[in-house]
Amino acid sequence: MAVDKYELGKQMILLASQYRQMGDALSTNAYEKFEAHAITKKEFDDIQQNVTKLFEQAIEINRKVMEIPSGSIDVDLQGIENATEKLKKATGRINKIEKIVNISIKALAAIGASVLAVMTPNPGTIATAVQSAVTLAQEIIDMTSTEKAKKGKASASRGR
Repeated sequence: MAVDKYELGKQMILLASQYRQMGDALSTNAYEKFEAHAITKKEFDDIQQNVTKLFEQAIEINRKVMEIPSGSIDVDLQGIENATEKLKKATGRINKIEKIVNISIKALAAIGASVLAVMTPNPGTIATAVQSAVTLAQEIIDMTSTEKAKKGKASASRGR
């Protein structure tokens, strides 16, 4: 399929922008987790290395755009779009796994707080146990309502 190089350049710039956005989101998330002591310094550094790779890829894409001469070329844009879609789905799966891990950690904290409240019952341990249970329940509600909303939107768009 013959594609105008200008249009290809626009698509490449959009892809580079998506890489930068993913890098920003990953970096922000890692920083928040590190500040909350949810990940180690090594895990934080590993994530930041991956973020750097995303930014380097975005820069390389922008360089390549500058090298495109005018005219048209034969390109498989569908293949590029499919690869981008797979990347978006993989990112979604990673986010879902991350939510499940966070809920698991909160469940462990709630269980620990409950055990502590049973072993040493006093207003402080009981309040901590109740708060941990409430936080866990809210996380589960938020995650399931988000999933239901996504499924509802997907089924509504299929019904059109």
